[in-house]
Amino acid sequence: FYIDQESFGEVQYRQETDAGDFSARIFGGDYRFWGSAVLSGPVLNSDDARGSWYGLELRRGLRLGIHHHLVAGLEYQNNYRQFQTMYDDLPYTVYLDRDVSTRKLGLYLQDDWTLSEQWSATLGMRYDSVDPSYANRQGEFSPRLALIYRPGSQSTLKLLYGHAFRAANVYESQYFYPFDPA
Repeated sequence: FYIDQESFGEVQYRQETDAGDFSARIFGGDYRFWGSAVLSGPVLNSDDARGSWYGLELRRGLRLGIHHHLVAGLEYQNNYRQFQTMYDDLPYTVYLDRDVSTRKLGLYLQDDWTLSEQWSATLGMRYDSVDPSYANRQGEFSPRLALIYRPGSQSTLKLLYGHAFRAANVYESQYFYPFDPA
């Protein structure tokens, strides 16, 4: 038996002008998992996890001439509740009991060029910083390169290179299974 629930919400504002664009986004969410299973003999093992977060993203785009668009932004997320517990019911034995909070910050810059009617290029960089208390690293740079060709109105060919970073969540970085149920 288990319960696995997730909810999200966000509000976004966006404004466009001849000089560029601006957007702001506020978001939040909540995650809940609870489950029990017989893992070894008659012992009932239970897992309980709860995560809650909120964040903000600000993005500014500037048109630098008719063939050039520069985008800069930041994203902040506060994971203010990251609770996990794992235990056996009888005899009551706790294997995991953690309640932590973490934060992460991302900064990015991207430059888009229209080279001709058929060709465009993108060069971008993002830096993500995470709490070292639950991640093996404090931050990472992620590049992005693209060359885009549009041979006709119905076709687009893209040559892309990129590197993405996602910090391990608290379940991935701190959950452990202390025994072999077999």
